[in-house]
Amino acid sequence: MDFLSLTLLFFVSELILSISYMTHRILVLRSLAAVAYVGFIIASYLSGLMKSGMITTFCFASLNFVFNVVHIIRLIYLKLPQPVPKNVKAVYEGYFSSLTPREFITLLRFAEHHTLENEAIIQKGEYCSVSLVLWGKAYASVQEKIVGEILPGHFLGEISYLTGKPAIATVLAKEKVTVASWSKETIKALAKKHDELAAKFDQCLIKSLTDKLALSNENALHSVLYQLEEESS
Repeated sequence: MDFLSLTLLFFVSELILSISYMTHRILVLRSLAAVAYVGFIIASYLSGLMKSGMITTFCFASLNFVFNVVHIIRLIYLKLPQPVPKNVKAVYEGYFSSLTPREFITLLRFAEHHTLENEAIIQKGEYCSVSLVLWGKAYASVQEKIVGEILPGHFLGEISYLTGKPAIATVLAKEKVTVASWSKETIKALAKKHDELAAKFDQCLIKSLTDKLALSNENALHSVLYQLEEESS
């Protein structure tokens, strides 16, 4: 191949590589970069590997091509649809609907799974992990009085986790209950490996806390209105 053709091949390859940096879509970026490095590999090989700088160009272009192909395969794999298991589909459709099915499954894999019966899941006054009821029904207790039911798809201990304070209520498993639990150390490990997923998980916890506060305020308002009605009658 003549000098002009090789120069043009190097130029086109460099142009494609530059264009790849302009896109925000990672898969497109990796694909364009892989094509560009193929151009560098061909151009350096046809130029003659014994010429100055060509062996270095050939080797680094080959390495970068392999790196980009590996990332392309990983990105395509992550985009493949993965159905949520039927036994946790209702849980996924609650607070986790902003996650992809694959992210939800990854999150569950990071958790420790426990099945409890006739024992406390969380003790008032103690620091606890964040837990999610998968199957069964748990009961919130304050001063040995049941104050609420916690159904599948709802969190336990997120207030303690988000505020850094001990649990404000005891949660009991009077019947068989299966929960997924994440300790602070587990969530830190999740953030190191899947930072975007960890951020989404925090948003799920905040949404749960917001809903609980809204419900608490609504119940308090109803209680005040009921007392006012009683006093006026």
